Amino acid sequence: MEVCPVTLNMTDSFCVVPVIHISSGRVIRWQGDHPVRYTGANANPLSMALQWAARGARHLHVVDLDASHGRMSVVPALLMAMSKRPIAISVGGGIYNVETAQQRMAYGATHLVAGSLLAQDHMTRRVARVVGSQRLWGSFLVANGALVAPDAAQRLDNARRHGITTIILTARHPENMAHPNNLRLIEAVRRQGFSVWTSGQIDDVQDIIPMYQAGAQGVLIGRALHEGLLSVDGIRSAMEQLGAHIIA
Repeated sequence: MEVCPVTLNMTDSFCVVPVIHISSGRVIRWQGDHPVRYTGANANPLSMALQWAARGARHLHVVDLDASHGRMSVVPALLMAMSKRPIAISVGGGIYNVETAQQRMAYGATHLVAGSLLAQDHMTRRVARVVGSQRLWGSFLVANGALVAPDAAQRLDNARRHGITTIILTARHPENMAHPNNLRLIEAVRRQGFSVWTSGQIDDVQDIIPMYQAGAQGVLIGRALHEGLLSVDGIRSAMEQLGAHIIA
């Protein structure tokens, strides 16, 4: 099961991954810092996941806001329902301990994304050992070219120490990762040996191009893909103008 849906050339790759944010069991989008629930079929996580599978997506990312806040989560049921589909599903939110990590993987998650976990060196080691360090990705909130967590340097050290190689950088509203300071951060994190993916407020292909040029290897996009502001085909077309070789 392949995680990256768009390959730019034979040695480098750039991934475009739809994101589903789930809160109170329903799909939401972000309006600034405020969650807004979708209506109709789009509010149903399984319905939206099936739509993306039918459109040929190879990778879907789920943000479990219920697990993050200690509420009952529908994500295990979603993972089980999608387990026979040829689509990779990564899950972030509420990955604080070995038990939760094991459960998510047992239900069918292919990768886990963790932020707060990285502050705990011992627990990071245990989770990385149980699920495999290549299946555990780190996550950081970004503002004005800096990682927001006060112990961010230690978290990065913990990630590196335990074999985590992929870091997701999410820009805090109203910025996105195309902000010049954030582009420099992408380059800085890459120089530390990490693969960098980006997310947050991405709604124009012109945001994506400088992220790729700074070394990002993927983008996680929610609202703009769901609502048609961006399309994978449109992103592919823009990348081809850069001379990139695309294999979807």
